[in-house]
Amino acid sequence: MNGSELVLRNRVCADCNSELGKADAELCLAGPVALYRAKIGIKGRPRPHKHTAFEKNASGQPPIELVGIGPDGTTPTLWEVDPSTGLAMEQRAVHFISPTTGEPVAVRLRPGMDGAALKTELYTAGFPFGDYPAQVPCDSEDLDWVQKLCDDAGLRSDWREQSTCVAPRQARLRARMTMTDRHHRAVAKVAFNYLMYFSLLGMSGDEGSFSAVRDFIRCGKRDPEDFVKIVRGDVLADAGAGRNTREYGHLVGVLIGSPVVARVQFCAGRELGGWHFAVRLGDYPLRVAMPPESRGHFFRITSEPSDRADAGEVIELDSITRIIPATWARPPR
Repeated sequence: MNGSELVLRNRVCADCNSELGKADAELCLAGPVALYRAKIGIKGRPRPHKHTAFEKNASGQPPIELVGIGPDGTTPTLWEVDPSTGLAMEQRAVHFISPTTGEPVAVRLRPGMDGAALKTELYTAGFPFGDYPAQVPCDSEDLDWVQKLCDDAGLRSDWREQSTCVAPRQARLRARMTMTDRHHRAVAKVAFNYLMYFSLLGMSGDEGSFSAVRDFIRCGKRDPEDFVKIVRGDVLADAGAGRNTREYGHLVGVLIGSPVVARVQFCAGRELGGWHFAVRLGDYPLRVAMPPESRGHFFRITSEPSDRADAGEVIELDSITRIIPATWARPPR
């Protein structure tokens, strides 16, 4: 991790494993992939005290914010995605507009929380109390304990009686996400591991032409846009015919040309899609010119949100002609 490189076979050192794990966590829990995972109902590995992407960012940055006004609301509130239904719902929280920043703030109501704890968190979040307006949306079955919790915290009942205490609803939302370079490093890792796994044209990934992307994945060297960019369109060039992305899944394809470029699209299918990642892995490493070789797979998600665990299957794409041609043009500064 100090810039030197020691190639290990079928294993990874502790430092790299820790750093790459943080990159994977940011990809899955902090950016647009995290939002789509919540909608599709992908659960990930079981962990104690697991936070959602709307509660805590894996990289220490602010969590994903979905901001919108409900059909019966008057001010913006913070929303999240219910993984059991894939629908947006207002966070079960005390919502208010910050008197200092003008931005929506939500103080979550957690099971087991008492009035004193809620009052402390409201003060910390900058809620001025008194007659200051707020909203507390909740399910009808939770209304009694939510009202008691608010009473114990010293919140006035007049604003609560005018607030929106209804079941979760849908609304037009805008998302705000904070990502670091670890996000793009994780995307590059997916593409590079795919190339190594299939050893296209006998390449192992140890070639010198791939040293820059290896350093970027391991240590974050250079500008992320030198390696990864977000482009419009789906990975499949003919997604409307034959085997397409009508079912949710991930698509990875790579074409060995000059340069070697991979296409990665997470959580594609149905109403999701329209963009993907193009990953520049390096220059063509072989001295002898060979006919271009390519590979592509669709990692189809077969589990439902109600299932206890994630499941899927791997489907090989029939032809590289179904993958968008691998071109690379760095976006202008």
